[in-house]
Amino acid sequence: MKLSSFIYKCFIYATIVLFLLHISSFFIEYSYPLERLSHFRVQYFILLLICFIYFICMKAKNAVIFSLAASIFMGAPLVPYYQSHRPENFSDNPVQLKVLVSNVLVNNKNSEPILQYIKKRDPDVVSFLEIDERWMKEIEPLTKDYPYKHHATAGGFFDVAVFSKTELKNSHIEYFGESSAPTLLSTITIEGKDIQIIAAHPVPPISPEYLERRNKQIKSTAEFIEKSDLPTILMGDLNITMWSPYYTQLETTANLVNTRKGFGILPSWPTYWPWLQIPIDHILVSKNFRIDHLETGPNIGSDHLPMYVEVSL
Repeated sequence: MKLSSFIYKCFIYATIVLFLLHISSFFIEYSYPLERLSHFRVQYFILLLICFIYFICMKAKNAVIFSLAASIFMGAPLVPYYQSHRPENFSDNPVQLKVLVSNVLVNNKNSEPILQYIKKRDPDVVSFLEIDERWMKEIEPLTKDYPYKHHATAGGFFDVAVFSKTELKNSHIEYFGESSAPTLLSTITIEGKDIQIIAAHPVPPISPEYLERRNKQIKSTAEFIEKSDLPTILMGDLNITMWSPYYTQLETTANLVNTRKGFGILPSWPTYWPWLQIPIDHILVSKNFRIDHLETGPNIGSDHLPMYVEVSL
């Protein structure tokens, strides 16, 4: 077999496998391994485009048509994240709010990078994940500008904290979906408008049992938000990407929008494997918010990148 023929067959097989990986995402609810594979949709799309370009160069008409159709089919779900979200009946005098969330990694010994990034962006509300007692002492200087804080402990990896420039009202901890991972809930008032702040860190789906626990927590959180009359900001390392049907249920049930809309996919984890990064850190807001700016922050020594958003209500 000629080398060129072998390479051509490899690209054909790769195209078929990539397409099947995409199709398999529609059957996630029936398979734990498929749920794990579903999170790399951007990587599959890029590899499929490479196959498409190769077939063009080889002038392989049928392969070009198939890979183009597969690329369009696979790329379509990515398009909304490059289209801006425009709320209806938006206020003429909106309230502006800046929010930052960061999974600092409990084993990360250097707090200076995240403190510098917070100083640079000057958010109104900051949420930290994996923030144990040692970390709370490390970031104590923040209390000068953020006098209001709430901290929930759960053994380090699932500790959650919220720091705010304005008073955190009705702060309490919930354990949604029978999860042992705490969720922090508070209300802040900005220029007379009450806004519900929720910070969460569901367990990672590293086993079928953990997958079920994560899904129950996300579902229960969504149902709680659905019943609330307050505009809501849900943020955290949710250990799920937008390609999972469980994530879709969260957006639909809670009537939230991902602040990535209009700003791209913005993968956030893992920092040590850039080509495999996926978007599992999220800031979601009620649909009456306008999303003015979103970015992932610099590498702070964690396996996650921080996320920073500016919204108006």
